[in-house]
Amino acid sequence: MYPRQGILQPQNIDASDELIEIAARYRTEIMADLAAQYRCTIGTEGGASRIGALMCVCCKSSGAE
Repeated sequence: MYPRQGILQPQNIDASDELIEIAARYRTEIMADLAAQYRCTIGTEGGASRIGALMCVCCKSSGAE
């Protein structure tokens, strides 16, 4: 176990490789579902803009720049 950090990941938390893999799968699934929902409701361009804004907020909150 060793610390992992990055986008959408809590900093300074020890986690096993298995836990990191599970979290990555969930993040991928959530982002795909969110993109599909936005595509159906506000369109691809609007959805991309919102997802981009979300990613910026996550980067700022994690200290990444």
